[in-house]
Amino acid sequence: MSERLKGRQRPTAVHHLLMDDDTAARAALALANQEWELSTLRTDTTDDEVAAAKQAREAAQAAVDACYEPITMRAMPPTTFELLAAQHPARKDKPDERWNNDTFPRALFLMSVVGDMTNEEWVTFLDEQCSQGERTALGMAALNVNARWPSGDIPKG
Repeated sequence: MSERLKGRQRPTAVHHLLMDDDTAARAALALANQEWELSTLRTDTTDDEVAAAKQAREAAQAAVDACYEPITMRAMPPTTFELLAAQHPARKDKPDERWNNDTFPRALFLMSVVGDMTNEEWVTFLDEQCSQGERTALGMAALNVNARWPSGDIPKG
């Protein structure tokens, strides 16, 4: 077996959870992007002005980034993923479910999230700080990193 195959690492994914309103920061970033693009297109712009516009753009991007908290998830071994799914079977009254959609996403997230918070701290955070939409997005991020859906894209050389 190829050493590359033997050494394959489980994938990780980062979900960026909105922590602060990013409306003003995104508007400032859009303006900074426009200013930078204009500075690169104009023939009368000095190198210092282009550099200043680039620096302003980077600062604006940093302000947007500061509105989010990155939450990293690591795929579990495939057999562990399958066992976890089996522990949350589809409900008999929900024939279209692959697993119990009420219990599996949370369990999957808790098994996949990487960081220094305990499961109890994550449960409290999910229950007291996250909306239903945010919990769904975190569950989907955990599912995506674990399911490893094939993309069908062929790398172009």
